[in-house]
Amino acid sequence: MRTETLEIGQQRGFFLATPSAVRSSTEWSAGDELLGEIRYGKSDSSRFGSQHRPEAYPLRITISSAKNAASEKSTTSKPTGAKKSPKQQLDDAVFDAKLRVLEARAAARDERGFEQLAAELLEQRPRHLPVLVARLKLLDDEQHRKQHLPRVVEAADAVLKQINTRQLAQYFGVRHDPESVAERERHESMTEQRATLIDTLYRKGRALGYMELPDVVAKHPIRDQAALDAAFEANFRELAQWVDTTEQQYVLLHIRAERRKQHYGEALALLNRYLPHSAPNYWYYKKRRDLYEQLGWEHLHAAESRWLVIRFPNAKQP
Repeated sequence: MRTETLEIGQQRGFFLATPSAVRSSTEWSAGDELLGEIRYGKSDSSRFGSQHRPEAYPLRITISSAKNAASEKSTTSKPTGAKKSPKQQLDDAVFDAKLRVLEARAAARDERGFEQLAAELLEQRPRHLPVLVARLKLLDDEQHRKQHLPRVVEAADAVLKQINTRQLAQYFGVRHDPESVAERERHESMTEQRATLIDTLYRKGRALGYMELPDVVAKHPIRDQAALDAAFEANFRELAQWVDTTEQQYVLLHIRAERRKQHYGEALALLNRYLPHSAPNYWYYKKRRDLYEQLGWEHLHAAESRWLVIRFPNAKQP
């Protein structure tokens, strides 16, 4: 299911499937339960209190048969001649355990511990994508990304180097209806890579755009504006090949692209498209206020400034 915005009263149905990592593992026993939460909508820092609307719902997955999981794994394993030795299986298990510790350190924002373990894992597997993605997400944390934007861009480039975009484009250039287990696993793998590619391109573009913010420029002046322009435009073109950048999930970056070209009217039209149907979002209204100023519409700029304080009384104002 792709991201959708629903009007009041609209409904969409979807199904939750057992995660592929569970289906292909022999670690589970029949009757085991995986407990967690499911949320509809991403976290939104412009909302106060809980940043999710609605909040989390409990989710439970029951393993009905460990035999099925084991047999499914056997159908997708490599040929007998390439079967992993017990030592290789042990090494994989140890690596996976360390990867879980790495994710815990990222969640706790233990940057020093994260980097030490990440360096160890990348020494063993230099191109391991989950480690590189975890580093990118740690650096691109909403509360801290402005402190190290060049590192965010560097981490994004490290992820992008490991994704074969030509192979992805060829695969998704035609429709697929996977039937066998191997085909389904390949489809899931390619879909995950595409999602990682899109997310990474967006994060990189946002970091490049943040480098031009006045408070960032005051601390870190731009040394080569032409190089920054070229990097932003190239990254935005690449993102636009995979998604419609005017969709709400990516629209803030599209607005940044329009503002860089001084297309303030286009940027304002995009904001006004989503504002009436969106939950109150501080950044949407702030950007509209700034666009009014850039367009020279002082009366609207003054009115939007007053309403910004009324709508978000707890938000910090400059």
